[in-house]
Amino acid sequence: MSSESCEIREIETCLMDLLHSIQKADIEAYLCRVSDQVSCFEPETRGHLLQGIGLHRYLVEQAVPVENYHIELIDPMIKVAGDMAFAAYTLHLTEIIGREERISSENVTRIFQRENLAWKMVHFHRSPIA
Repeated sequence: MSSESCEIREIETCLMDLLHSIQKADIEAYLCRVSDQVSCFEPETRGHLLQGIGLHRYLVEQAVPVENYHIELIDPMIKVAGDMAFAAYTLHLTEIIGREERISSENVTRIFQRENLAWKMVHFHRSPIA
């Protein structure tokens, strides 16, 4: 396996760990995968660039863990360039809460940077699909 293939697998693992930590409301796992200096554009920021982990820390800490869910990445593309990497994909998420099934889809781009031998997300952009 080439070193590029290994790095792509590392990013895939980091990405899936990150997505599972959000669903499980696992703040410790989330903080292991996200830089304190993270920035983002997402629906919750109403089009504004948000910088820093404060809001995301709060949202994960206050979230109710979802026990029954399925994550599917549609057409994922991962590129690695030195100590930076990006992942672009459509996230298809199914959550079962009680007897209710919620399905959502969004287009996502995440930027990762290697920090002390570990990949951490430093920026992301999420856009819901109506």
